[in-house]
Amino acid sequence: RLFLDGRSSVVHVTNNDGRLPVDDLIVWFVDECDSDVEGDNDVPLLRRVTNEMLFRLWQKVEVLLRAAYNGQLRCEQSGVGGFRPLHAAASAPHFPSLVLRLACMLFPDEVSSRDENGFTSLHVASSRRSCEAFADPDAETYAELVRWGSDREDESMIAFLSSLNPDSTQVFSNEGRLPLHLAIENGQSIADIQHLLSLSPHSLEATDMKTKLRPFMLAAVGEGTSLDSVHLLLLRNPELVRSGIERQLQ
Repeated sequence: RLFLDGRSSVVHVTNNDGRLPVDDLIVWFVDECDSDVEGDNDVPLLRRVTNEMLFRLWQKVEVLLRAAYNGQLRCEQSGVGGFRPLHAAASAPHFPSLVLRLACMLFPDEVSSRDENGFTSLHVASSRRSCEAFADPDAETYAELVRWGSDREDESMIAFLSSLNPDSTQVFSNEGRLPLHLAIENGQSIADIQHLLSLSPHSLEATDMKTKLRPFMLAAVGEGTSLDSVHLLLLRNPELVRSGIERQLQ
C-alpha cells in the first residue's frame, strides 16, 4: 500500500509477459494454495479453497483495485460515500473476471447497493466504454487469469451481474438512466443489450431522462451508434416509431 501511494497508475502496467500486477498476485496465490491444499486443480479456484483463504486473497487484491478505481487508496468502509467492492471491480474490465466473481461471493449484499450517483454495479458495467476483448495472459496455465469478453469466459460482465440481481435492470440512476440506456450509449454488444431486454422488456419504452431519448433513438446517435442495435430495438417494438410519427403529424 505504501508503495502504491502516489503511484496508482502502475496497477495498469503489464510486464514482459503481458501480466498486470493483479495477475501476478493471483498466480502466486494459486501456486501457494495448490501446494498446500489437496484436491483437483481443475476445479475453479472459488470452489476449491476455503472462504478464509479467499478473503486473504481479497485483502491483497483490494489494494490494487482501490488504486485502479480512481486512484483511491484510502481505507473507507463500504457504504454511502465509501469504497464499494463490486462497483470498483465492475469498473475494471481489464482485471481477471475472477476479481468481480470473488467480490460478489464475499460481499453478496453489495450486489443491489447503489452509489452516490444511484448506480448499481450493473450500471457501472454498462457505462464502461465497450472495447476489444482483453488478452488472457497465460490463461492456458492459469484459468484464474481469464478476462471478461475473452473466448475462455462463458459470459459477459453485464450478463453475470444482471443474473445475480435481475431487478437491477429496472433501477433508474439519479439522472433517470437504466442500465439499458448506458449499455446502448457506450456501445455494448448486441448480446448484452438483448440480455438486458430479456430481463426487463419494459425498459425498451423507457425514456432516458438525461438525453430525453428512447432506447432506439439513443442507439442512433453518439459515438456508440450501431445500426444493428437500432434494428434490434425497432424490431422489438415497431409501435414506438409509429406512435412517434403519428404525434409529429398531429
